[in-house]
Formats: sequence, structure tokens, C-alpha cells
Amino acid sequence: MMYTVSKDFKLFLALFLLAISVVFVSCKKDEEEEEEEETSAQADSPTPSFSAGNGALVAIKSQSTTQSPIGPVETTIGLGVAVFYSNGNNGAFLDAGSVKVNSTALSKQSNSSYVFQPGVTNTTGIDYNSSVVWSVAGASSVSAFSHTTSIGFPSISAITSGDKVTKSSGYTLTASGISGADSIIFQVGSAVKTVAGSSSSCTFSASELSAEPTGTSIAQVAAYKLEEASYNGKTYHFVNETVVSKTVTIE
Repeated sequence: MMYTVSKDFKLFLALFLLAISVVFVSCKKDEEEEEEEETSAQADSPTPSFSAGNGALVAIKSQSTTQSPIGPVETTIGLGVAVFYSNGNNGAFLDAGSVKVNSTALSKQSNSSYVFQPGVTNTTGIDYNSSVVWSVAGASSVSAFSHTTSIGFPSISAITSGDKVTKSSGYTLTASGISGADSIIFQVGSAVKTVAGSSSSCTFSASELSAEPTGTSIAQVAAYKLEEASYNGKTYHFVNETVVSKTVTIE
């Protein structure tokens, strides 16, 4: 099933202020010495936006692979985002007091969105291995509530398409091992499309990629599951999302 969401993903992502630092490390070894090169890039995590309701609370598993001297290393980082609004995502977010997921507090941003990103004392982020439990303390505009999701997380193995994006030829972004998703967001740089959960690839035309700057960028595939629940007469969307990322070169 594919849920209807807002078409203006770029605006939604900007309002979320969720800039996830995705670091990919490649190691090279020649005859004399071993040299490690690291490239960092900032990318907005693709996240669904809803045109109705009173809030969205998103639990994210961000998966990446880094190359090391002993081979590829798989890393999963737990992230969280939440926003609350009067009716529909119109960019005016409401204060909801303290917001936690699995007992981890999200940081309130200047526009009243809530974000958690890992730091030096918690490099792997929120632990989503057992459950997803949201706790909202509430404020004047948002009443307190708690919610435990029952939907689980979709699965994605890895992005399998190439690491070179030729804008003039278009690009097909492909991922393997996708299962259990309601919908899937494919993103190359700032170009974003949402497709049904049964899809494993998405093609971006030359015109859709024309505005992308050349150079190093990030491709992402985000599979998500969604459930709705009502508290105190208001409807909230709860999203469990699994994201895989890959560095690409746009030329």
C-alpha cells in the first residue's frame, strides 16, 4: 500500500532541519603504506510529509557500510524526528513540551520541530531493537500522550546501483532486500520520488536530475511503515523508517 503524502518534500525536509551526517570511509593500500581517506557529506534523510492530521513522529534506522582494512563494516544508527501542527503540515509547528522515543529525549529546534542525532557519547543513537515507544509531555497546544508502535521496521539490504550518476542519461536507483514497506522514498541528491512498497528501483530522468550540482553527492533509499492513532481528539502519524545510503558522483 502506498500512502498519500505531500508533494513538497524539499520544503518538508528543510523544515525538519534533519541534516544527517553520513560518513563513508574508503581505505587504499599500496606497496609501501596504507592510507585511509574519509569523505563526509550532509544529506537530508528522506521522510514522508502528511497533508492532514496533527503531527508526525518518525523513528529512523539509518544503515551504512564503511570500508575498513578488515573489510566492510555495517553500521546502524537510530534517529528520531517529531513535529506537531494544528491541522496538516503547513510549516507552523507547535510546542509539545518534552518529546522522547525509547526514553531518549529529542532536541527542540528553533521552529519547534524535534530532532535526535547521535553525538560523541552515543554514536549509535536510539536503540530500536525491541520496540518504539513515544512519550509526549505536552504543552499548551498539544496534550500529553504515549504511544507504542506495532508495525515494526521494513528491511533493506543495500543500494546495488552504480556510484556514477550521469545527468544527461538519467539514473536508476536500485536497492536489494526490501520487504515489509508501505511505501519507499528514493532520493538522489535533492531529487526525490515516492513509490509503492513493492518496488525495488526508481528511475530519475535527465530533466529530473538537471538541477543537481556535479560532484560528490548521496543516494538514499528509505522504506517506511505507517500507522495512525488518535489521542485527545487529534490524529498523529507514526512512521518507522529504514534508510540506506551510498555516496555517488554526479557528472
